[in-house]
Amino acid sequence: MDSGLKPEKLNLDGRTPETSEIFKHWLRCFEDYLDSSPSDVDSARKLRFLHGRVSHRISAMIETATTYEAAIEILKKRFIKTTNEVHARHLLSTCSQRSGEMLDEFVERLTALARNCDHKAVTAEEHRDLHIRDALVSGIRSSYIRQRLLEDGAKDLQGTVTLGFSLETAHRNLRTYSADLTNPSRSP
Repeated sequence: MDSGLKPEKLNLDGRTPETSEIFKHWLRCFEDYLDSSPSDVDSARKLRFLHGRVSHRISAMIETATTYEAAIEILKKRFIKTTNEVHARHLLSTCSQRSGEMLDEFVERLTALARNCDHKAVTAEEHRDLHIRDALVSGIRSSYIRQRLLEDGAKDLQGTVTLGFSLETAHRNLRTYSADLTNPSRSP
């Protein structure tokens, strides 16, 4: 194997915002390192190499894996986080240039944020609906409903509206219950 391709040990904290990007880059480098072998490397040997290129804490995470593929799957589940598309689009649309930040640095940050937005080919109508959905989540007055919409990660406008309406109705009904408890004369 080409020692020039040997990646540094992976010692990653899963709570940092860049975790997914750092892990993906490390994995790409590690797999390039394995591919640089003049002969095929079997799964058991790959697994041993993997344990040697991760910290003791990460090695303990994959200790139960019996194959290289299973170990990689464990690491992917731990370090590659699914992104909430609505939140990612919000971060992109509200991002502004920092004081002292050069234009090329700002464009690089915008490009990194855009990677999480799940851009795909859509019709003009679908594009419009996505903008309405994003504006709905950003502009809704109730922080509780916004939080629930972000947790649910509704993919389309109709699903977001339906869930929002349901949450709003439930919140209104909950206030009725609260009013009944504070004013016993209203109860039947």
